[in-house]
Amino acid sequence: MRRTSAIPVAVAGALLLAACAPAFADPAVERPAPASADVPALVEGINDAGLRLYLAARTDGENTALSPVSIGLAFGMADAGATGGVEQAISDFFSFPATGEARLAAFNALDQSLESDAEGKVLHIANRLYIDNEFEPREDYRVLLATYFGAGAEPAPLATDGEAAAAQINTWISGKTNALIKDLVTPAAFSDKSRVMLANTVYMKADWDQPFQAETTVDGAFTRLDGSTTTVPLMHQGQAAGEAAIGDGWVAATKPYLGGASEMLIIVPDAGRFAEVEDALPDVLDEIDGSLVQTPYGLTLPTFTVASKTDLRDVMESSLGVEGLFGVIGLDGIGDELLINSAAHGVRVIVDEEGTEAAAATVIGIDAGSAPIAPELKVVADHPFIYVIRDTQTGAIEFVGRVLDPSVED
Repeated sequence: MRRTSAIPVAVAGALLLAACAPAFADPAVERPAPASADVPALVEGINDAGLRLYLAARTDGENTALSPVSIGLAFGMADAGATGGVEQAISDFFSFPATGEARLAAFNALDQSLESDAEGKVLHIANRLYIDNEFEPREDYRVLLATYFGAGAEPAPLATDGEAAAAQINTWISGKTNALIKDLVTPAAFSDKSRVMLANTVYMKADWDQPFQAETTVDGAFTRLDGSTTTVPLMHQGQAAGEAAIGDGWVAATKPYLGGASEMLIIVPDAGRFAEVEDALPDVLDEIDGSLVQTPYGLTLPTFTVASKTDLRDVMESSLGVEGLFGVIGLDGIGDELLINSAAHGVRVIVDEEGTEAAAATVIGIDAGSAPIAPELKVVADHPFIYVIRDTQTGAIEFVGRVLDPSVED
């Protein structure tokens, strides 16, 4: 999707599994160096699957956000223990490249390459395996998760006390996402068949390379899809630094984060053409990436906070027609007679004058060419727009979302 040199944010992935007292000492492993020729193909598959999920998850009239990286890594951990038809269903949906150790090496490389503690940008990925007190997953699976995903383990009363288990896991998720993601896991997620919850979190906080000046933020009108208006704080930059492009029905620009390792791509459809542009988002992204040029541009962008949750099983089965993944026994790499029962996703994105703070969580339950642009280009997001936050080195889409009404915090 991105012009890449090869081919995030906060995520939590959870797996509930079905069966006798685990040994909770973490396997003594050493993570491989983050190097894999399969990372570009892995990112392409995760990006494409994430965009399909985003388009299928939209709710009329509501702000929506989703993290392809979060979902991809969570299902990558499920894939590490999947067998037979379930493994095939996961691989087909995400187009995971290679097989076996080569595939795991690609996940390890992507996971570690997205990590950042640089000045102006923090991005942390954490993985955790919660095991029911009376269940013991295969040791080989625990070794794989520790080696390629850095996942440790701890006991939790998954099958006997759903309220305590949910509180324990939510505390961890909240801690890893700076409290942006709370109460993702509910007691209803557990039953006497629950055996494991595998959690992956990604948290991002990044400063703009060129911050907005607070004194230039003024209240202004934002026009909704139905033509009505709301008054919101609008940030202004007379000459922003980045790349921009104009296409049929849209104008787009990149706003880099400090250090250049990530950027926000802002896509502002023309009035009356939002649905048309959003429905074609994968193709539009390809067109944008083929026509971006370095140029100064003026930028108007509202401050906004978007929070949304998605029932991934419902979207994947009902809207995208995925078969053979949920409710089918086929996780022999984890334990006998196990199946994926549920999958849910939550995101929170906060954008202001200084930068962006974002987190995402995914829980998986398992049961027993444009012409050159004039410098005067203006990108004015004072009506519904789309944003994509992505890693500039790998092209991995860390967050994708739309803002239909910045005055509403979902």
